[in-house]
Amino acid sequence: DYVNLRKLAVDAAFKSGDYAKAIFHQQRLLEALKRQGNDGLLPEALYQLGILYSRAEDYPNAVQYLKAANKIWSDTDELDRLAEGQATLGVVSENSGDYSDALKNFDASFKLYDEMGEMADVAKQNRRIGRIYYLRLNRYQQAREHFQAALSQYQEVEDEVGQIET
Repeated sequence: DYVNLRKLAVDAAFKSGDYAKAIFHQQRLLEALKRQGNDGLLPEALYQLGILYSRAEDYPNAVQYLKAANKIWSDTDELDRLAEGQATLGVVSENSGDYSDALKNFDASFKLYDEMGEMADVAKQNRRIGRIYYLRLNRYQQAREHFQAALSQYQEVEDEVGQIET
């Protein structure tokens, strides 16, 4: 059907690195989902469009679509998707040079993962926050605190790769 064909077109364009074409097909997919009233797939389609804009380094559009997906996940209490969406928004904000917004998004993701008891993801957000303080803001004491917290959390969940990276 039309939706599945569009998904295949998006995937093919994405894998070939043609982000403009992937965005084109993802926008048509999003329009089709809206016409069909398929609200269940809508936030994921918005999220994917945000990812595609991010890959194309069109950060304002990426942020717009990621925030739209996060709003739906927030309204429907899909905390796991919201936590991932906030983390992705943090990555996009960091890549665009908006470190303050990146910290806010990583912190929001951290809190959601903490609430859900997802300690590996809590550690990952701590590490991301530490990275911004260290690499972007030269605030070494705050970086150290977040890296130490991440290391402790990775040790708690016995994630050796996370420990080594931290």
